[in-house]
Amino acid sequence: MYKNIIFDFDGTIADSFNFLLKVVNSNPSKYGIDGIDANEIPKLRSLSMRYIFREFNINVFKIPRFVKMLREEMRNNLSDLALIEGMAEIISGLQSHGYKIYILTSNDRRIVTAYLKMHKISGILDIYSGRKLFKKHRLIKKMLRKKHLRKKETLYVGDEIRDIVACEKAGIDIASVTWGFNDSATLAKKSPKFLVDTPEQLKNVILEGR
Repeated sequence: MYKNIIFDFDGTIADSFNFLLKVVNSNPSKYGIDGIDANEIPKLRSLSMRYIFREFNINVFKIPRFVKMLREEMRNNLSDLALIEGMAEIISGLQSHGYKIYILTSNDRRIVTAYLKMHKISGILDIYSGRKLFKKHRLIKKMLRKKHLRKKETLYVGDEIRDIVACEKAGIDIASVTWGFNDSATLAKKSPKFLVDTPEQLKNVILEGR
C-alpha cells in the first residue's frame, strides 16, 4: 500500500522534547519564562504547540524569535540531542524493503542534515524544510506535488496533534508516535490512522500495510 514514508524530525527521529526542556530550564529568563517544572510536563504533552506557547504567555509575535533561539541552541549543541533509540535501524530497514524515505520538518535543513550525518543515517531522498510552525498541511501538499507522490501511497510519521490535523487536510495517512511531544491519550483523541508506541511497532505497521 505505502511506497513513500515521510518522517517528521523533531520528536520523531530526535528527542527534541527533552533537549528543549533542558535548554529552556538552563536559562529560563533568556526565553522569557519561569522555567518548566517536572510536574508541568504531563500537562504540556497534552497540549498543541499553539497552546503551549499560550501556557507560557509567549505572544504570537514573539514565537519566531523564541524558535530561532532554540534552533541556535540545537545547532551549537547538536551532540546533546539524543537519537530516539531504534530509529536509525528502522529507517535503514524500511529502505532495504524498498520504501522511499523523506523528511519534512519545520526545523532548519542544515541542522537536520548535520544530525543525520552525525548518526550515519543515509539514503534520505529529500529533507523538505519549512520554517513556519503552523499550517503544516500546506508544506505537505507542496512536497507531494514537488516529488510527485501519490497520496494513497504516502504515509507520514509524526508525534504531534498538528501533524494529524495537517495530514487530514493534506489527504494522507499518518502513523502517530507516542514518544515525542504529545502523549498517547492526546494523540488518540485525534484518531490517527495508526498509533504506535515503539519504533519496532512502527516498522511492523508499515510492513503490514504493504
